[in-house]
Amino acid sequence: MDRDVFWSPVTGVGMESLRLIEDSAGIAAESVIIGSVDDTSFRLRYEIECDRRYHVR
Repeated sequence: MDRDVFWSPVTGVGMESLRLIEDSAGIAAESVIIGSVDDTSFRLRYEIECDRRYHVR
């Protein structure tokens, strides 16, 4: 099962795009966040891999 989720903060400027991937090997989350804080723009990319019981590998 793959699921894509997008959201933005209630206040401020930004957006996150998250893809959640579930297969027989486990669960993976891949995400990109873009935003701006105090007139400074940023971009953050992260990945988290877990086993089937959501324990981080």
